[in-house]
Parts: sequence; C-alpha cells; structure tokens
Amino acid sequence: MGGDGDGGHARPSRACRLVGQAGQAVAEYVAIVVVLAALVGTVAATGAASSLAASVSGTIAQGFCLIGGGDCARGDEGAADPRSTGAAGDGAETTRVALGPAAQREQETHRQLAEEADRLRELADRDLADLAVWDELLELEERRGNPTLSEDEQQRIHDRIEELRSQLDDAPDGSLLAELRDTEHVRGDPFSDPDDVERLLDALDRIARAEHADDLADLLQGWADSDRRFVHVEIDLDDGTVRIAEVVHGDLDDSAHVALVIPGTGNDGANFDTATRENARALADTLEHVPGGDDVSVIACLCYAPPPSLTHAGGSRHADAGGADLARIIGDLPVGDAQLHALGHSYGATALGRAVTRNDLEVDSTISLGGPGFGSGVRRVEDLPANAGQVWGVRHDLDPIALAGMHGRNPDRGSFGAHGFDIGDDGLDRRWYKPYVFDAHSIYYQDAESLENLALIVSGNPDVVTGYREGRR
Repeated sequence: MGGDGDGGHARPSRACRLVGQAGQAVAEYVAIVVVLAALVGTVAATGAASSLAASVSGTIAQGFCLIGGGDCARGDEGAADPRSTGAAGDGAETTRVALGPAAQREQETHRQLAEEADRLRELADRDLADLAVWDELLELEERRGNPTLSEDEQQRIHDRIEELRSQLDDAPDGSLLAELRDTEHVRGDPFSDPDDVERLLDALDRIARAEHADDLADLLQGWADSDRRFVHVEIDLDDGTVRIAEVVHGDLDDSAHVALVIPGTGNDGANFDTATRENARALADTLEHVPGGDDVSVIACLCYAPPPSLTHAGGSRHADAGGADLARIIGDLPVGDAQLHALGHSYGATALGRAVTRNDLEVDSTISLGGPGFGSGVRRVEDLPANAGQVWGVRHDLDPIALAGMHGRNPDRGSFGAHGFDIGDDGLDRRWYKPYVFDAHSIYYQDAESLENLALIVSGNPDVVTGYREGRR
C-alpha cells in the first residue's frame, strides 16, 4: 500500500532527505557523535565528571535528533521559568515544569519584597543617620547655654559641637544633612525666600519618608524571608502605607473562583498578619467544609490605604483614592478566567463601591459586610453598574454601623435591594438594654454561620446560604 504522499509512493525517510540535502554536514556531525560517544563511555567507566557526561550525552542526543530531522531545540533553552519537582542525587530524575502566570507572579513579588526591604533599609540608614547628627547638634547648642554646667561639661559640649559642625560643613550636596544645613536660616527668619521655605518643607518630607522606610524595612524583610505567596506589593513612603495581596488558600492558576478579602478602617501593613490575613484564613478554613471549596482561592487584599481612624472614615477621600487602587491592583492580578468575589468589610465596602462605580472594576460578586454604604449617590442596587455582579449587603443587627449613613444607603437595608443572609451571634451579649454592640462590627469573619454563608457564595453556591434573602437583579 502506498504511504501518505503524491502518487501513492512511499516517502523517503526524514534522515534520507536530510542527507540528500546536506550530506556532507551530516557526515561530519555523525563523526563528531561517534567521538563523543567514546568520550562518554570513558567518563562513565571512570566515574568522573558525571555532569560532563550528562552534558555530552545531551549533545549526542541532539546529534541523532538532527540526523533524524526532528525538532532539536535543547530542552533547557527557551523554557518558561522552570520549577524543579524532583530531588537531585544519584538516580533521581528532575522534572521541569513551566510555571503558570500566578506562580510566576509569586516568584516576582518575592524578589520584589527582598529588593524593597534592602532599598528601604538603605534609605532609612542614610537619612536617619544625617538626622541624628542634626538633632544632636541642636540639642547640644541648646544645652551649652545652661549656667549650671561645670566648666568640664561645657568644654565637652563645645568640643562635640565643633565636631558636628565640621560634619555639617562637609556634608555632600544632595544629602539630608546638607539640606538641613542650607535651610537652617529659614527657621529664624519670618521673611525667608519662598524657595528656601519650600526647600525646608521638602527636607521635612524627606525626614518623614525616612522614618516610614525605617518602620517598613523590617516588615518587608520578614515577608521576604517567609515562604508565603504574595502576588502584589507596593510602598507609598509619603504616608507609610503598603498595598499587599497574599494568596492564603488555593492555586490561582487553577481555581474557578477567587475571593478577595478587603479590610476597613484601621488596617495597615503593621497589622496585616493579625487582621486582614487572619480574616482571609478564617474564610479559607471554612472552604474546606463546603461543596466546591477546593476550587476557590482566597486573597488577603490590603490593596488600598484604609482610613487610619473613625474620624478619617467619615470622609470619602480614602474611598476615592482607594477605589482607584483596588481597581488597578485587582485588575492586574493573575486570576485568569476565574470568577471574582470581592468582600468589603466596613469602609472596605465603600472603597469597593468606588472601584466598581467609578473605576470599572469588574467582579462577579460585590459583598458589603457591615458597610456604611457603597458611596454617596448609591441608594439602591440599580445605582450600581452591571460590572458589580451579584450584590450582597449584610449586617449583624447589633452592629452599630447602622448609625453611620454617610456613604450612601447602607446596603443591608431592604430598600437597597441587595441579596442577604443570616449571621449568628458568636457569643454576643443580647441584653435588652444593648441596642448595639461594637464587637458585632467584627463578627463577620468570626461567626461560624456567617463564614459558612460567605464560603458558599464564593464557591458558587449562593442559593443555599442560610436565611437567603433575594435582592433585585
């Protein structure tokens, strides 16, 4: 029977065609292969240089591949950031697996954490050392006018001031010490040149940035030294805030659902591990007991700068900036085609509302947990765009957030039209004279019923939550 080809004639082998096209080149390659084969035999017999033998063997295999006309690219060239899954050693086989986008992002972020920690430490050490010289000089110049000092004490202070003044005079241009020196006259001159005043203010800002860097360097280094799975980090030294996202459960490269745990007022990098991450871990632990929970990834998402206090939470400034941050950072996460479920607690719900209404964040679920509103002007579910997905608004009846009402209508109210579910008491005191209990504001990631309902929503089972209340749309 004829093979595949014109006229039913058998096609010449690839090797024959290759020799016919470049016979001399192949002949020379075969000769090299024979020599290398002998070399490998010698090396293997003596037991020396096993890595050399492996390398030569690979070359021989490539030679035969060329003779056969196959695709002869070396397996270790052009691979996508390989990850070893085998143990090295005698007789052990090492499998190289191409990393998915999320795993690659985890590696990149881990390196970034270490680099940022080094950068912050260098900045803090340099500028805070200059500040220490300046502060000591000001203190000593104030002390030397004290008439109660002995002559010896006054002399020691004088000598030290001379040393510090010499350091000040020799400070290189661009250093913080030079900036403080060159703007020293501004402090006692009410008619200083505006440019000099601006320069002094810049120096003061630089001091604040160095102090923020000092606070953050150890934090980032601790994260860099861990094996945790961060997928985003950025630092704002102007206010010392961190935007950080950590996968605490699941595999982003394979999950069908991703839950984003977004915190509220008072959360920052310093308490990320004990607050935002702990809430995300509580949800992750609950997912182990619900249908489809193994197909969900959970991200602790401090992806904006929450208000530092309740006083700041009364305004919308943090929500306006936070909405843009949430949309930008979440939109850039390597989540593939997974369904996104954004859980905004307290002020986090307001920032989340800004993200979906003003910054085009597209999610499959927008969930308010004890939130004071999705933003001014959002009084019903119809005021949210389609990219908000299914909208949920829940509040424990003892949660005093009901008294807020400054960021639009509370999403848990029936007139808002969001979906809802029941929340247990988790041991809250329900005596009749307590209409509200502040502890109820943090119950959403503590109460078992609340956690199970959240786990059902983010795993794609929203219709079986307890106390399900259907909302509009």
